[in-house]
Amino acid sequence: MTVIGSKIEKDIVVNEEDIITNNNDLQLTSQQQLKYNEVELKRINKKIDSRIIPLVVTSFLLNFLDRVNIGYARLYNLEADLGINQFEYSWTLTIFFFGYIMFDIPSNLMIKKWRPRLWISRIMITWGIISSSFAAVYNFQGMLAARFFLGVAEAGLSPGLLFYLSCWYTRKEQAIRYSYFFAGNCLSAIIAGPLAFGVSKMNGVLGLKSWQWIFIIEGVPSIIFGFFILLLMPNSPSEATWLTPEEKSFVLKQLREDNIESENFRIDWKQFKEAFMDYKIWLFVLLYFTMTMPFYCMAQLLPTIIKSMGYSSQDTMLLTIPPYATATLVNILNSWHSDYKKERCFHQILPLFLAISGYSTLLTVEDQTSKYIGAYITVVGFWHLFQLL
Repeated sequence: MTVIGSKIEKDIVVNEEDIITNNNDLQLTSQQQLKYNEVELKRINKKIDSRIIPLVVTSFLLNFLDRVNIGYARLYNLEADLGINQFEYSWTLTIFFFGYIMFDIPSNLMIKKWRPRLWISRIMITWGIISSSFAAVYNFQGMLAARFFLGVAEAGLSPGLLFYLSCWYTRKEQAIRYSYFFAGNCLSAIIAGPLAFGVSKMNGVLGLKSWQWIFIIEGVPSIIFGFFILLLMPNSPSEATWLTPEEKSFVLKQLREDNIESENFRIDWKQFKEAFMDYKIWLFVLLYFTMTMPFYCMAQLLPTIIKSMGYSSQDTMLLTIPPYATATLVNILNSWHSDYKKERCFHQILPLFLAISGYSTLLTVEDQTSKYIGAYITVVGFWHLFQLL
C-alpha cells in the first residue's frame, strides 16, 4: 500500500506540474495574442489614417474657410460696396447660425439614411455653390439670404464627420483623430490669410472686386472636393476596397468589442428620444454653447480685431497666421498627451484658462503688441477645446 500510495502521490505531483505548465503556456499565448493584436491594430489604423484622415481634415478645412471668409472680405470694402453698416454686418454673421441650427439635427439624421459618402458630398457641393454665389450679392438683403442658406447647406457636416470617424475607431483611439479633424479649421485659417492677401491683388480682374474673388476662389474648391468625396470615401470599414477581408474582420471585431456598430445606419427613433431626454446631453449642449460663442467671435472677427490695432489690411492678413499655426501644433500635442495619460479634465481646463487670460488681455490693455499677444493666446486656448468633450 505504501508503494501504491507513493506512486499515486507522485502522479498527482506530476499532474499538478503539468497543469501549472499548461496554465503558464496559456497565459503566455494570451499575452502574445494581445501583443499581436496591438501591433496589428496599429498597422491597420495607420492604413486607415492614410486614407480617411486626409479626406476628413480637408473637408473641415474647406468648411471653415467658407464659413469665415466674410471676415477677410470685410477688409476689402465689402460693407462700402454693399452699402451696409456695422450693425447690418453683424446680422450677416448671426443669420448663418439660424440656418445651421434649424437644419443640423435633420442633416445628421439624413447622414444615416443616405450614408456618409453621399450626404457629405452633397453638403460640400451645395455650400460651395452658395459660397461662390456671394460674389453676385449687391445689397444687405442678398447677403443676409446667402448667409442663411450657407448655414442650411453646411448644417450637419461637423457632427457628421465626427460620426463618420466613430465608425472607424474605438473610443480610446478617437481623441487624437478628433484633434486632426479640428486642426482642419486652424489650417484653414493659416491658408486664409495668405490666400486673401494674394486675392487682394486681383481687384478689377474681369470687373470683379477683391472681396468677390475671395468668395469665388474659396468656394469653388469645395465643389470640386465634394466630387472627390463621392469617389474616394467608403461608408464603413466593410466597404473599404483597400482593406483585405482579414483586416476588415479585425477592425469590425475591435469596434464591436467597444460597443460601436459601424455598419448600423438605421435611424433608431427610440434611441433618439432617449438622447433627447437625457439631462447629461443637455449639460454637454450648454457647455458646448458657452464655448462656441467666444470661439466663433474670435474666428470670424480676428482680422477685424487685428486691423483695429492699427495694422494695414495686408499686415492683418499675415498676422493671422502665427496664432493659428501655434494652435494647430498645440491642438495635436494636447490631444496626444490626453490619450497618453488617459485624462481629459485637466487637458480641457488648462486651454480654457489660457483662452480666458487672452480675452482678459484684449479687454484691459491698450498697447498694440500686448493686444496682439492677447489675441494670439486666445486663439491658441480656444482651438483645442472641442475634441476632448
